[in-house]
Amino acid sequence: AFPSAAAGLLGSQPMSAGQQQQQVASAGGVGDGLSTAQALEKLALVTAKLDAHIAQLVPSGFTTLASLPAEHEVHSLMRQAGTIAACTVSRDESALAMVQRIFKRMYEQAGSGARLATQVNVQIISAIDHVSKKVSRFVSDVLRYSDDERHLHGEIVGALLHAGLLSMSELSSHLAKHIDGGRNVQATAFAIRLVRTAIVDEHIATASDCAELLAALSKLAHSPSPPDGLLRLLEDASRALGGSGGAGAGGASGAGGSAAAGTSSIGEVRMALAARALPVEEDADPGLARAREQVLPLWSEWLALYDLPIQSDKQQSTYISSLHTAGWLRHDTQGERFLKVAVETALASACPTTPPEADGKPTVSFAPLDALSKLVVLMIKFKSTPPDAAPSSPEAKKQPALQLGLLSRALAALMTHLLKTYDTRPQDFNQRAYLRILGSWLFELNAPDPALDQIQPQVLSAFAAAFLALQPSRVPGFAFAWLELISHRMFMPKLLLAKGQRGWPHLQRLLVALFSFLQPYLSATELSAPTRTLYRGALRVLLVLLHDFPEFLCDYHFALCDVIPPTCIQMRNLVLSAFPRNMRLPDPFTPNLKVDMLPEISQPPRILSSVPAPLEAAGLLAEVDSFLASRQPFSTLHELRTRLVSADGTPKAALISALVLYVGSVGITALQSGQAQAQALAHSAPMDIYQHLVTDLSPDARYSLLNAIANQLRYPNNHTHYFSCVLLHLFAETTNERVQEQITRVLVERLIVHRPHPWGLLITFIELIKNPRYKFWSKGFTRCAPEIERLFESVARSCMAPGSSSGPPGALGAGGEE
Repeated sequence: AFPSAAAGLLGSQPMSAGQQQQQVASAGGVGDGLSTAQALEKLALVTAKLDAHIAQLVPSGFTTLASLPAEHEVHSLMRQAGTIAACTVSRDESALAMVQRIFKRMYEQAGSGARLATQVNVQIISAIDHVSKKVSRFVSDVLRYSDDERHLHGEIVGALLHAGLLSMSELSSHLAKHIDGGRNVQATAFAIRLVRTAIVDEHIATASDCAELLAALSKLAHSPSPPDGLLRLLEDASRALGGSGGAGAGGASGAGGSAAAGTSSIGEVRMALAARALPVEEDADPGLARAREQVLPLWSEWLALYDLPIQSDKQQSTYISSLHTAGWLRHDTQGERFLKVAVETALASACPTTPPEADGKPTVSFAPLDALSKLVVLMIKFKSTPPDAAPSSPEAKKQPALQLGLLSRALAALMTHLLKTYDTRPQDFNQRAYLRILGSWLFELNAPDPALDQIQPQVLSAFAAAFLALQPSRVPGFAFAWLELISHRMFMPKLLLAKGQRGWPHLQRLLVALFSFLQPYLSATELSAPTRTLYRGALRVLLVLLHDFPEFLCDYHFALCDVIPPTCIQMRNLVLSAFPRNMRLPDPFTPNLKVDMLPEISQPPRILSSVPAPLEAAGLLAEVDSFLASRQPFSTLHELRTRLVSADGTPKAALISALVLYVGSVGITALQSGQAQAQALAHSAPMDIYQHLVTDLSPDARYSLLNAIANQLRYPNNHTHYFSCVLLHLFAETTNERVQEQITRVLVERLIVHRPHPWGLLITFIELIKNPRYKFWSKGFTRCAPEIERLFESVARSCMAPGSSSGPPGALGAGGEE
């Protein structure tokens, strides 16, 4: 953990600017005001005196400000820094110059381990901050935007947080991105230490303050080998925050605000822990056996109540109230034990160890599972607040956080049981039982209900986190049930219709998990029956998205195509055929269609995936940017060839895809901003990269490159037009017929599968075969065999409008280069 550099900061409160000016004036320190240079000189005198004091105090055992007497001169010297800043002519300019100097000095002194020096420097910055409010913004920007990893110093950051000079929520948001999925090892280790200090050890932040960082660390816990200390941190954080329902200090500030956000992040932490299968064993939890003795009679009572021919809401409500009075609904260890025992008992009753049924399916009784589902739903809906409580009362404001906390713990209990059974007793694992429970919860908790409407977005997020933790790569035996759950009519549509598209990233991660699992199986020559069934299910999910939510596929096409195997051409075509619902596609078979004159062709598509991230992770981004800006050095082109393939020669398809799209985006921006003439496309830096790679890469790597270009041939937009021009230019300018053959292969294999076909793909291929500039029909590969010749003729006929064969070649103008 961090050394508690800020613990017990004393120091007198900084004076107001007027008081500071009076003090300096009475001391004869200034006349009409100090210049920035004079202020820095006076600051140097103050820091020199402070250094002398620190050099004497530390050997004497005074290692913190809290250990110094209140009348010690160090306190008055720290206040003088603020006084100097208050008496300058230009306060903001001088304050920032002074803070820059203190900041540099603070990091230089921190290496010696002098905690007192760190506290003194932070108090100086705090005194100057009372003069100019730009100081705290400067401190935050230095830590967020600096490339120097040394700024992530635990002792200093902790002291800045204690002093209020740094916002934990802003730092959390920055670190969530900076750890780069765990690839930035130093930043990840720092983030783990920071969360432990801020939440577990010193309680200086709430779950809502750290929501983004907790979510990022929870996702990192799903990796096969999480960083050292991460799982233990998540356990400790879940325990530290669970007692307050996740709101922490001030958790009742608003039901839909910080409390709900904090509880949502705690839910992700619990899902991550459950996914790692780290349940508390009975031997380590002696209270579990005692809880089982108490819970089993309650469970029997609930079953008897649930089995009544006529369900009584009043009786059920009375039963839940009795559980609440007995403490079984509390957000503590007792509440977790109740849920764990209830889940174990229901599943043991539903899935007895008996021989399978005649059809080979394991035996399962749904009655205990439905009883468990109903019980948990009623527990979540139960209101512990008095009926006459006002909506603005603190108790009413806490209710959503309590409901979300209970849902998270119920999901975690079920996931823990699922994973434990799958890992230790796979022969007894029955995915239908868990599907029944999760499906029931999805239906009940997402149906319109005044008791739940307020927390529905967070409910969907909790289920999304649970499903991500149970992804097929973690539990292959749960894959079919998992696919049914993520496509459930009470989950996927509601996730996509959530306000502000907040549910889209969740579904994107789930689909990426699905295709990542399928990739090695779909790349095989022969598909097994289970794989074929799962593939058809995934295909149907994409069809639903294409029909009802095409914008989702449009915005995430880059991330989805990266994980769809090259052999799954129809699946990829489904993603690339999506276009916004408010757009009418021009008929690609229209004679004399001028693609470059279409109004939509100048508009950029929205891409929600991070395109530069793979390049940055591979250390290529700076080099590519440098070459795109100056077309120098030429050696960059040669280095790309080796860095885009693995040591064994396997192409890095995801990296190639990111490079193609990033380079093209820069080229499009240059063309549209007037930095380059449209006719100069052939002589631009992006085209240099494309031509060099097409020429130098191995056939396998070149195939990945051409596929990445073809993946941008979608609905009318400036990316489709640009990459259509790029592909046609590469075909026209190369002297290697093998490259032309490979370009043709990439286009034709996407056209010979069943529809739909992307609009941009059609206009590109029509231009290629009709425009005499490309001399397509004179190429030897179009007539290398009778069956190949017939194939090309068939594809050409299907791509031509009726009666267009007699039209003049090249009438479409898709290339935009003539």
